[in-house]
Amino acid sequence: TLLDEPIEVLRTRTRDVLLLLAMESPQAKAAASDALVSDHPLIRIAAAHLLNKTTESLVLDALPLVSADAYRAHEFVEISAQAALEALDFESDRETVSRLFGKAQSPDFRSLVLDTLVAKRPTWGTEFVLALFESHDALRLSLLGSLEALGDSRAEAALLSALESADEPTTIAIINALGVLGTVVSVPVLRGYCDEFFDSLYPKDAARGAIEAIQNRIDGAERGQLSLHPATDAAGGLSDVEG
Repeated sequence: TLLDEPIEVLRTRTRDVLLLLAMESPQAKAAASDALVSDHPLIRIAAAHLLNKTTESLVLDALPLVSADAYRAHEFVEISAQAALEALDFESDRETVSRLFGKAQSPDFRSLVLDTLVAKRPTWGTEFVLALFESHDALRLSLLGSLEALGDSRAEAALLSALESADEPTTIAIINALGVLGTVVSVPVLRGYCDEFFDSLYPKDAARGAIEAIQNRIDGAERGQLSLHPATDAAGGLSDVEG
């Protein structure tokens, strides 16, 4: 099978295909069109890439390769998959994106799907990433990066809830994301990590930075308007800095 072939054989086979398809003659273009229906996935990907045939089927062709040694031996596989993803209308193709993400076995390919989603920013993007965040514990750190990049405050409640059971690296990543998308709702929780009795220094530093970032985003709030210290009012609201 393709994945059982030595890397050097794959490189030679792909080089020959690329040399053929790079030619501009009508015969070469006809050969490229024929190659689109080849029984060899690597040839189909090469042909589709060079003919700009960016379709969902191209991405599906790439899926068996993205977790194999062949993937890194053929950079155009990733380039082709990226081109195919970019050609999708993410706003109307949520089902396709979800299916592609679910089929992917490679962290690199999943990251590629998420990066493209962040770049296209469909209206359902935050909801989609949050659903993955809440159902895939092993992916939480990478998904936090996507949520942070989307910067949508609709993710705030889920992130605050996730803090209750997160390990330290995930806690820090969540706090950093809240610094980007959080509102004043997050500040009382973040202040808890600034408490002098909290064991670890790193979440403390992250929480202080997140509170400051939230402060700076509040309309009409001057720097230092909201205290980093625990509020004294019964409602747990934000306290003003004296002086």
